[in-house]
Amino acid sequence: MDRGGNLERQLASTSQTLSRVRINEISKGAHKLNHILRACFSNGVNMDTYSLNFAKELLQGAIDLEESLRMLVDLQKSSEFMITSQA
Repeated sequence: MDRGGNLERQLASTSQTLSRVRINEISKGAHKLNHILRACFSNGVNMDTYSLNFAKELLQGAIDLEESLRMLVDLQKSSEFMITSQA
């Protein structure tokens, strides 16, 4: 079984699907969403309980997404380094 070849094919597929530009765009969007939601909470926007719970869940989802994207970028950098160092 050629594990190195499989890894290279998987990485090529991943890089085609999620380019760095796209990841950066998603990360910027998640960061803006975090900023907007934090501003709403700090300014004491009058929301009903349902809206407040929804906003909290949305904020947590955006934070989780941003963290996942950072990990994905780090993984891609490490993978690219491994591929270039083996070549």
